[in-house]
Amino acid sequence: MKRLIFAIITAILINGILATAIDEVLHATGVYPPHGQPYFDTDLFLLALSYRFIITIFAAYITAMIAKEKANTALWFTGILGAILWLAGTIAMQGLGPLWYGIVGAITALPLALFGGSLYKRRLQKNISLNLNKRKD
Repeated sequence: MKRLIFAIITAILINGILATAIDEVLHATGVYPPHGQPYFDTDLFLLALSYRFIITIFAAYITAMIAKEKANTALWFTGILGAILWLAGTIAMQGLGPLWYGIVGAITALPLALFGGSLYKRRLQKNISLNLNKRKD
């Protein structure tokens, strides 16, 4: 149970810290407008979605690695929580950006989490088959 909780907390921290860090760099360098200023530039929101997708997949991979046999539970939990947080953020930040951005984030949170976990499982299966082949030799 401790491993499961640690995996979930790790996923939340990875997503939060990396997304915030990248956001801050983009604000500081002038790519994004100052905080609190509404903007609706589709290209900027597509940029944000692209790195958030990558972060979500990476966080899910690490989550599965930590959770091990409880990876599916951790991935489903973090994916659903991610969708809820996207929707909450969309409601809280209403009027500061396009509605579609939060909806896309919410819709993709669970599939991206499951995809990141599947990447880990594939790597694990590949390593197991390599080890079995080495033993045969």
